[in-house]
Amino acid sequence: APGGELLQVEDFRIIHTGYSEGIIREKLERDLNLLLSQREKRGPEPQDAFYLADCCYALGDYEGTAKYAKEAVDSGMRMAGRDNRPFGLLLQSLAALGRELAEIGEVREKACIKFPYVGDFSVLAGIAAFDRRAYSQAEVWFRDGIERYEAAENRPPDPWVTDEKTKLLPLAKKYLAQIHENRKDGSAIKISACVITNSDGRDVE
Repeated sequence: APGGELLQVEDFRIIHTGYSEGIIREKLERDLNLLLSQREKRGPEPQDAFYLADCCYALGDYEGTAKYAKEAVDSGMRMAGRDNRPFGLLLQSLAALGRELAEIGEVREKACIKFPYVGDFSVLAGIAAFDRRAYSQAEVWFRDGIERYEAAENRPPDPWVTDEKTKLLPLAKKYLAQIHENRKDGSAIKISACVITNSDGRDVE
Protein backbone atom coordinates (compact mmCIF):
# COMPACT_ATOMS: atom_id res chain seq x y z
CA ALA A 1 0.00 0.00 0.00
CA PRO A 2 1.14 3.64 -0.51
CA GLY A 3 3.34 4.87 2.30
CA GLY A 4 4.21 1.36 3.38
CA GLU A 5 0.93 0.87 5.22
CA LEU A 6 -0.05 -2.77 5.72
CA LEU A 7 -3.62 -3.53 4.73
CA GLN A 8 -5.62 -6.62 5.59
CA VAL A 9 -6.61 -8.52 2.47
CA GLU A 10 -9.35 -11.11 2.58
CA ASP A 11 -10.30 -11.75 -1.06
CA PHE A 12 -7.29 -13.73 -2.25
CA ARG A 13 -6.53 -17.35 -3.03
CA ILE A 14 -3.32 -19.39 -2.96
CA ILE A 15 -3.25 -21.97 -5.72
CA HIS A 16 -0.85 -24.92 -5.49
CA THR A 17 -0.01 -26.10 -9.01
CA GLY A 18 1.97 -29.14 -7.87
CA TYR A 19 5.64 -30.01 -8.10
CA SER A 20 7.78 -30.79 -11.10
CA GLU A 21 9.24 -34.28 -11.30
CA GLY A 22 12.67 -32.93 -10.37
CA ILE A 23 11.36 -31.13 -7.29
CA ILE A 24 9.40 -34.19 -6.21
CA ARG A 25 12.52 -36.33 -6.45
CA GLU A 26 14.56 -33.79 -4.47
CA LYS A 27 11.87 -33.71 -1.80
CA LEU A 28 11.74 -37.50 -1.59
CA GLU A 29 15.51 -37.78 -1.37
CA ARG A 30 15.57 -35.10 1.33
CA ASP A 31 12.85 -36.87 3.31
CA LEU A 32 14.61 -40.21 2.94
CA ASN A 33 17.99 -38.87 4.09
CA LEU A 34 16.40 -37.00 6.99
CA LEU A 35 14.57 -40.08 8.23
CA LEU A 36 17.65 -42.28 7.87
CA SER A 37 19.68 -39.70 9.81
CA GLN A 38 17.09 -39.51 12.59
CA ARG A 39 16.91 -43.27 12.71
CA GLU A 40 20.66 -43.57 13.12
CA LYS A 41 20.61 -41.12 16.03
CA ARG A 42 17.61 -42.41 17.98
CA GLY A 43 17.46 -46.01 16.80
CA PRO A 44 14.80 -47.58 14.57
CA GLU A 45 11.11 -47.19 15.35
CA PRO A 46 8.44 -49.46 13.81
CA GLN A 47 6.75 -46.71 11.79
CA ASP A 48 10.03 -45.77 10.09
CA ALA A 49 9.88 -48.76 7.77
CA PHE A 50 6.45 -47.75 6.43
CA TYR A 51 7.72 -44.35 5.30
CA LEU A 52 11.12 -45.60 4.14
CA ALA A 53 9.51 -48.23 1.92
CA ASP A 54 7.24 -45.60 0.36
CA CYS A 55 10.14 -43.22 -0.29
CA CYS A 56 12.34 -45.93 -1.79
CA TYR A 57 9.57 -47.15 -4.07
CA ALA A 58 8.80 -43.65 -5.33
CA LEU A 59 12.52 -43.17 -6.05
CA GLY A 60 12.72 -46.45 -7.96
CA ASP A 61 14.95 -48.09 -5.35
CA TYR A 62 13.32 -51.52 -5.36
CA GLU A 63 16.00 -53.19 -3.25
CA GLY A 64 15.42 -50.57 -0.57
CA THR A 65 11.67 -50.92 -0.96
CA ALA A 66 11.80 -54.68 -0.47
CA LYS A 67 14.06 -54.30 2.56
CA TYR A 68 11.91 -51.78 4.40
CA ALA A 69 8.57 -53.23 3.30
CA LYS A 70 9.62 -56.58 4.75
CA GLU A 71 10.72 -54.83 7.93
CA ALA A 72 7.32 -53.15 8.18
CA VAL A 73 5.54 -56.46 7.61
CA ASP A 74 7.65 -58.24 10.22
CA SER A 75 7.24 -55.44 12.79
CA GLY A 76 3.56 -56.22 13.28
CA MET A 77 2.88 -52.52 13.73
CA ARG A 78 -0.51 -51.19 12.65
CA MET A 79 -1.15 -47.89 10.92
CA ALA A 80 -4.69 -46.69 10.17
CA GLY A 81 -5.40 -46.89 6.46
CA ARG A 82 -1.96 -48.35 5.74
CA ASP A 83 -1.95 -51.78 7.35
CA ASN A 84 -1.80 -53.61 4.03
CA ARG A 85 0.49 -51.13 2.29
CA PRO A 86 3.84 -52.85 3.06
CA PHE A 87 2.69 -56.13 1.52
CA GLY A 88 1.66 -54.32 -1.66
CA LEU A 89 5.00 -52.53 -1.88
CA LEU A 90 6.88 -55.75 -1.20
CA LEU A 91 5.07 -57.58 -4.01
CA GLN A 92 5.63 -54.74 -6.48
CA SER A 93 9.30 -54.38 -5.62
CA LEU A 94 9.93 -58.13 -5.91
CA ALA A 95 8.26 -58.09 -9.31
CA ALA A 96 10.33 -55.09 -10.42
CA LEU A 97 13.49 -56.89 -9.28
CA GLY A 98 12.58 -59.94 -11.36
CA ARG A 99 12.38 -62.28 -8.38
CA GLU A 100 11.05 -65.80 -8.86
CA LEU A 101 7.29 -66.31 -8.94
CA ALA A 102 7.66 -68.80 -6.09
CA GLU A 103 8.91 -66.02 -3.82
CA ILE A 104 6.21 -63.65 -5.01
CA GLY A 105 3.63 -66.37 -4.42
CA GLU A 106 4.82 -66.90 -0.85
CA VAL A 107 4.44 -63.20 -0.07
CA ARG A 108 1.01 -63.16 -1.70
CA GLU A 109 -0.11 -66.10 0.41
CA LYS A 110 1.04 -64.49 3.67
CA ALA A 111 -0.65 -61.23 2.73
CA CYS A 112 -3.92 -62.98 1.87
CA ILE A 113 -3.91 -64.85 5.16
CA LYS A 114 -3.52 -61.59 7.07
CA PHE A 115 -5.89 -59.58 4.86
CA PRO A 116 -8.34 -62.11 3.36
CA TYR A 117 -10.70 -59.46 2.00
CA VAL A 118 -8.07 -57.48 0.07
CA GLY A 119 -7.73 -58.51 -3.56
CA ASP A 120 -4.68 -56.35 -4.28
CA PHE A 121 -2.08 -58.98 -3.46
CA SER A 122 -3.43 -61.64 -5.79
CA VAL A 123 -3.83 -59.14 -8.64
CA LEU A 124 -0.30 -57.80 -8.17
CA ALA A 125 1.06 -61.34 -8.15
CA GLY A 126 -1.05 -62.06 -11.23
CA ILE A 127 0.50 -59.12 -13.05
CA ALA A 128 3.96 -60.43 -12.21
CA ALA A 129 3.00 -63.88 -13.54
CA PHE A 130 1.46 -62.35 -16.67
CA ASP A 131 4.62 -60.38 -17.38
CA ARG A 132 6.60 -63.62 -17.16
CA ARG A 133 4.13 -65.32 -19.54
CA ALA A 134 3.02 -67.72 -16.81
CA TYR A 135 -0.55 -67.25 -17.99
CA SER A 136 -2.15 -70.18 -16.18
CA GLN A 137 -0.77 -69.00 -12.86
CA ALA A 138 -1.73 -65.41 -13.69
CA GLU A 139 -5.30 -66.51 -14.34
CA VAL A 140 -5.53 -68.30 -11.00
CA TRP A 141 -4.29 -65.25 -9.11
CA PHE A 142 -6.42 -62.78 -11.06
CA ARG A 143 -9.54 -64.84 -10.32
CA ASP A 144 -8.60 -65.08 -6.66
CA GLY A 145 -8.16 -61.31 -6.44
CA ILE A 146 -11.52 -60.68 -8.07
CA GLU A 147 -13.23 -63.08 -5.67
CA ARG A 148 -11.68 -61.33 -2.68
CA TYR A 149 -12.85 -57.93 -3.93
CA GLU A 150 -16.36 -59.34 -4.35
CA ALA A 151 -16.35 -60.86 -0.87
CA ALA A 152 -15.27 -57.53 0.61
CA GLU A 153 -18.35 -55.81 -0.81
CA ASN A 154 -20.51 -57.53 1.82
CA ARG A 155 -18.36 -56.36 4.71
CA PRO A 156 -18.24 -52.99 6.50
CA PRO A 157 -15.25 -50.75 5.62
CA ASP A 158 -12.07 -51.49 7.53
CA PRO A 159 -10.46 -48.23 8.75
CA TRP A 160 -7.09 -49.97 8.96
CA VAL A 161 -7.04 -50.99 5.30
CA THR A 162 -7.02 -49.06 2.02
CA ASP A 163 -7.05 -51.15 -1.13
CA GLU A 164 -6.43 -50.30 -4.79
CA LYS A 165 -9.57 -52.00 -6.09
CA THR A 166 -10.61 -49.13 -8.36
CA LYS A 167 -7.39 -49.47 -10.36
CA LEU A 168 -6.42 -53.12 -9.94
CA LEU A 169 -9.81 -54.76 -10.52
CA PRO A 170 -10.14 -53.37 -14.08
CA LEU A 171 -6.57 -54.49 -14.76
CA ALA A 172 -7.31 -58.02 -13.57
CA LYS A 173 -10.37 -58.22 -15.83
CA LYS A 174 -8.44 -56.76 -18.77
CA TYR A 175 -5.65 -59.32 -18.55
CA LEU A 176 -8.07 -62.19 -17.94
CA ALA A 177 -9.96 -61.23 -21.08
CA GLN A 178 -6.70 -61.14 -23.03
CA ILE A 179 -5.69 -64.56 -21.73
CA HIS A 180 -9.03 -66.04 -22.73
CA GLU A 181 -9.09 -64.37 -26.14
CA ASN A 182 -5.64 -65.59 -27.05
CA ARG A 183 -6.39 -69.04 -25.69
CA LYS A 184 -9.28 -69.26 -28.15
CA ASP A 185 -7.35 -68.24 -31.25
CA GLY A 186 -3.97 -69.58 -30.18
CA SER A 187 -2.15 -66.31 -30.81
CA ALA A 188 0.56 -64.88 -28.62
CA ILE A 189 -0.44 -62.50 -25.90
CA LYS A 190 0.90 -59.07 -26.73
CA ILE A 191 -0.03 -57.00 -23.70
CA SER A 192 2.87 -56.26 -21.42
CA ALA A 193 1.74 -55.89 -17.84
CA CYS A 194 3.41 -53.32 -15.69
CA VAL A 195 2.84 -51.54 -12.42
CA ILE A 196 3.45 -47.80 -12.35
CA THR A 197 3.09 -45.56 -9.33
CA ASN A 198 3.33 -41.84 -8.95
CA SER A 199 5.52 -40.06 -6.44
CA ASP A 200 3.47 -41.15 -3.45
CA GLY A 201 3.45 -44.72 -4.65
CA ARG A 202 -0.34 -45.04 -4.66
CA ASP A 203 -1.51 -44.81 -8.26
CA VAL A 204 -1.38 -48.04 -10.21
CA GLU A 205 -1.91 -48.13 -13.97
